[in-house]
Amino acid sequence: MKILVLKADAKPSSLWYLAKGLKKRGHEVHVLLPGQHPGCEKLRNLQIPVHINSIITTRQLRKNTFWEDIASFKKLVRLVRDNSFDVINPHLPAARLFGRMSSLFFKKTIIVSVVRELESHHERWTNWIDDATVAVSLETKRYLVSKGIPESKIEVIYNGIDIEEVDGIPEDKYYLHRELGLNGDIKLIGMVGYFYRDNTLADRKGHKVFLDAARIVSRSFPEARFVLVGSNFFPKDNKERFENYAKDLGIQDKVYFLGERPDVFSILSSLYLHVLPSFMEGCPMVLLEAMSRKTPNVASRIGCHEEIIVDKETGVLFEPGNAHHLSECIISLLHEPSRAKALGCAGRRRLETHFAVQEMVRKYEDLFQRFSYKISKS
Repeated sequence: MKILVLKADAKPSSLWYLAKGLKKRGHEVHVLLPGQHPGCEKLRNLQIPVHINSIITTRQLRKNTFWEDIASFKKLVRLVRDNSFDVINPHLPAARLFGRMSSLFFKKTIIVSVVRELESHHERWTNWIDDATVAVSLETKRYLVSKGIPESKIEVIYNGIDIEEVDGIPEDKYYLHRELGLNGDIKLIGMVGYFYRDNTLADRKGHKVFLDAARIVSRSFPEARFVLVGSNFFPKDNKERFENYAKDLGIQDKVYFLGERPDVFSILSSLYLHVLPSFMEGCPMVLLEAMSRKTPNVASRIGCHEEIIVDKETGVLFEPGNAHHLSECIISLLHEPSRAKALGCAGRRRLETHFAVQEMVRKYEDLFQRFSYKISKS
């Protein structure tokens, strides 16, 4: 099959694994992104063509005028026409909108959209165009059904990690200690995630909960240090507000804001624990990335996290928004390093059996082939 994967975010992220995996299975894969990113070169090195088309239409990142949007749409239609793609596979709202609309011009083209978050932008009036819609977790599927999307149309396919590729990255438990000038005995507690400004959840990823818990943990373990990896998702988001909040809490000398980093796997290898206190998620890649490095996850007890982590077996879950409960979980694991290590190893085993990239790619391929009759139509 000839497949176009498109995303309304320049960072390839999980698309890298999907595109690479589909190519390994013999398909011709093209990727379309709204801008250049260092990950684009990795795709091109695998002979996966990368097309740049400014298809972002979200209000916060809007760069295009209406007429520029129309020009971008026409460019996408020409790309599909000139390459005779069998499958269009869009990720994120703007890409779903553009991808679905472009598929209307090509009756033989399969359109399988992916919903990665608990959001339903354009779904009520464009989802009918999809041959199938992928939800990245059962929680995401339940959300879409609640918004009126037919359950029979939704396929759950979890994100996956290329374990072989990750294992090629050297593990160095003191990688971040050296960068920060810290003694190797220091326990690093980390959180990886974008900083959002959200009108309904002012702290969508739970950064405030993380910092509140850090202050409590510091009282029992003053030698512990806390690391936040990530940048502002939108230009006017609130990373700086949380830097000031750490000062207000009096823990600024114990917290490191590292910004966006290309070396997340190496950073995860240096962490004693990885924390994800989100209030909402789809199927967060960072939990899988931590599992791949045998770094124990401590995550909020929300639907998709419960699908990934078996509480007290492959990680620890705490009540969302409860900094005291989070701090208790962290302190308990700081007191029991052997238990923390066991959780990390069990998380790795669960990753290998439930979230390996080969299974993810196979399920996408099977889904595409289910509608292959469209391609054979005269």
